[in-house]
Amino acid sequence: MAPPSFAYAHLAVANAATANRFVVSVPMQNAAYTLAATTMPTQGARHVTVTHTLVSTVDTLGIITVVGTDMDGNIVTDIITPLSGTIATGVVWFKTITSITGSGWTAVAGADTIVVGCDARIVALSSGGFLHAVNVNTTAAGAITIADNTGTIAILKTSIAEGQFIYDVTCAGFLEVTLAAASDVTVSVQPY
Repeated sequence: MAPPSFAYAHLAVANAATANRFVVSVPMQNAAYTLAATTMPTQGARHVTVTHTLVSTVDTLGIITVVGTDMDGNIVTDIITPLSGTIATGVVWFKTITSITGSGWTAVAGADTIVVGCDARIVALSSGGFLHAVNVNTTAAGAITIADNTGTIAILKTSIAEGQFIYDVTCAGFLEVTLAAASDVTVSVQPY
């Protein structure tokens, strides 16, 4: 019998949002936006964010449709409604982005602008599966939290030494990895 094969996510920087990862500041439009990038800034999947900036009188903001793939390579879509003067965060986990399109927008007194990026949350599994292990590759600079949609599975403390921590547990929904500081870890998983 062959040993099980695991996918992995290697993370080496503290979780941080990237506000303009996919679309840099441009006027809102009823068309596809030019993508500045198509992948997340780290391994794993993240939620997409849309930041609206008011130019004068708030426009009719419409919606932003995001299409891409999840951690399993499935095509996924999220529809995000921009919020006036702030950040709107989507609810779908994206590993890659293939298109971002605006619709339903109407300028009132000059075109408002948007940027499209990603939040700081990172998942190694976006639709459930099995957490095999967390490998701490260098002594952890900050706490490392592993959680699924039912709650926290483990917290590896700041300054924990290098080593492999075996969990062999089923994960519900998603498997989120939060690095409080620049630590070097590899998370081994098996999607459903």
